[in-house]
Amino acid sequence: MHSAPGMSFNSLTVSARKAPSIRNCARVEAVFGTGPRGEWLPYLLLWSGVFIGASIGAFAHSRMGLTALILPVAVLMLMAAVSLQAGLSWDKSVPA
Repeated sequence: MHSAPGMSFNSLTVSARKAPSIRNCARVEAVFGTGPRGEWLPYLLLWSGVFIGASIGAFAHSRMGLTALILPVAVLMLMAAVSLQAGLSWDKSVPA
């Protein structure tokens, strides 16, 4: 059995020699009050947006079926066209 560099395997446990300690994770420290104050807020907003969007989408799908996808797909296509027109790219190695 081959193992990844820095990993050791035995029959009972999997351990990583260079895994970061949970105490080094800034987000975890922020939640427990030992790190920078308010660093967790952007993640709360992000996940709240995902939850609210999923809830609205589920409600719309229950009322309208697949036709509820017309508006989100149209907005997505518009955003894609605008980003292509502006020269935006996910690939950071390509100059805009």
